[in-house]
Amino acid sequence: MGYQEVRASARVLVPVIDSHRCSGCGRCVSACPERRYSLEVEGYRKQAARSEGDCRTCGKCFGQCPVGALYPGEKR
Repeated sequence: MGYQEVRASARVLVPVIDSHRCSGCGRCVSACPERRYSLEVEGYRKQAARSEGDCRTCGKCFGQCPVGALYPGEKR
């Protein structure tokens, strides 16, 4: 298998936010060393939002979410 084939078959996982589960606690915002998260207000509630840009996929945010609103998903 050549380099191009390996690279094409490699899956890149990034954090995905389940907006229905997010409680808006802000723990992911504090945990992210890349500062890729912010809290946004939608209606009467706060929820996490991930900014555009590359994520190192360090996973620190996954361990901080108390309600499991962050999960790994494939980069598109």
